[in-house]
Amino acid sequence: MSYAVHFMLSWGLSAPLTVPKGTKQRLLDHVAGVERLLNLKRVASTQRYRSEGDTKANGPDYPDRWDYFDRDWSDIEDELLCKTIEDHNAWVVFTFEQFEEWAKTPFTPTAFIKESEVLTPEDARELWPGFEKLTVPVERWSGDYYRARMEHLFEVMRGRPSCGVTFDAKPLSQQQAGAVIRLFSEYLDAEDLRLEVVQSPGRGFNGLDRLASLSYDDGGYWCDGCSKPIDYHFIGQCERRKCPLKSEDES
Repeated sequence: MSYAVHFMLSWGLSAPLTVPKGTKQRLLDHVAGVERLLNLKRVASTQRYRSEGDTKANGPDYPDRWDYFDRDWSDIEDELLCKTIEDHNAWVVFTFEQFEEWAKTPFTPTAFIKESEVLTPEDARELWPGFEKLTVPVERWSGDYYRARMEHLFEVMRGRPSCGVTFDAKPLSQQQAGAVIRLFSEYLDAEDLRLEVVQSPGRGFNGLDRLASLSYDDGGYWCDGCSKPIDYHFIGQCERRKCPLKSEDES
């Protein structure tokens, strides 16, 4: 698989960006909130990243970095930890895409956002530590976080880039991708979500392309007659005359 690096290994802005007014403060507020909630500390790049050769090539003004390795998050509930990190990582990708857009086409005021401001390389140094993606230890995964990670992998395996990840091979079929998810579930599905590729009645998977939990109401129902999980929206529409679920729906 290929991974977009986003802000990884970058040192800051090379030139000012014209952005919507208030952008800098919103970015600062997000970074400060994540630092406060996760008790993240900033460390000078000289301590972990900078070599003598790098300094000669790029100058001394590297931004600080977050030092979150071996951070004790035991006092944060799993759900809050997972949601905070998931939201933060999505914010990193979204901000990168915005910066790309503004670098190509500087923002101009609109009827909704009537003023602009300039984000300078000096401003960006305050933000740059927050552009690091974070990870949740597997043993801390909540059910929702597990589902989100599997949905992400399912999209990638089906040939649809997700969060900067691209599948460098022929996309897997729905059945194949679903089988991989089931393989992962043996080790990662602590809440027994039993994610499956649910489908509409008939032959094959009929283009319906989503993961859902068979253990909860958002998923579907296992049809013993069809030997496959059926999307709950389509219960009663099976083409098989003696479909058990069709009979159940009619009753």
